[in-house]
Amino acid sequence: MLRAQSCHFADAGAYTGEVSAGMLAALDVRYVLARHSGRRKLCGETYEAVRDSSTYRHAMRAVLCVGETTRERHRGVAEKKVRRQVATALGDRPAEVLAAAVIAYGPLWAIGTGEAATPEEAEEMCAVIRDELGQLAGAGTAAMVHIQYGGSVTAKTSEALLGATRATPTVVSPRRRAHGVGRWRLARLLLGTQAAGTARRSLRPLPAPACATPPPVVGRWT
Repeated sequence: MLRAQSCHFADAGAYTGEVSAGMLAALDVRYVLARHSGRRKLCGETYEAVRDSSTYRHAMRAVLCVGETTRERHRGVAEKKVRRQVATALGDRPAEVLAAAVIAYGPLWAIGTGEAATPEEAEEMCAVIRDELGQLAGAGTAAMVHIQYGGSVTAKTSEALLGATRATPTVVSPRRRAHGVGRWRLARLLLGTQAAGTARRSLRPLPAPACATPPPVVGRWT
């Protein structure tokens, strides 16, 4: 199953360098990250744009990334920040869209730093997210939403996080090694040996396309 790290909110237009949901749908992409911290910080992406995202119109599931900064946690406004992010992105979406949503709680202070949230911190914030969803669409719909944790997930931190009842540490950096743990070892830890073996086989490199070899040069430049 293919997943994408970003998708432009518009179906088409003069957005040079962007990838549309239609392009991803043509490749049978099923999940798309929405408003990852890196995109919010470096590209100025907003949660308002999620409401009008073309992802929904192409039957793909957006993985909505939410989370607070170090300063916001120290000031005691982390819960308020995350609730606002969820409400802004999903507040006016139909119940069936919310029920199929995936929300990834990834505090900015844990992204790529090696400092993961504790199981208690992850559980507490995931409970806050589910409560906010309940206020938006009802407890029944909120109970169907998959909520997960992402941020410095390693072999060392994942064992404790896997014990959390409201979150699963499944958002992992696509780099070859995430803070000293190889993809294969981490996959076995998170998925189990058999499932990880299947995933590993599916990720073997594909043969180079026919167009990989440049055509011979014909004629001369003048």
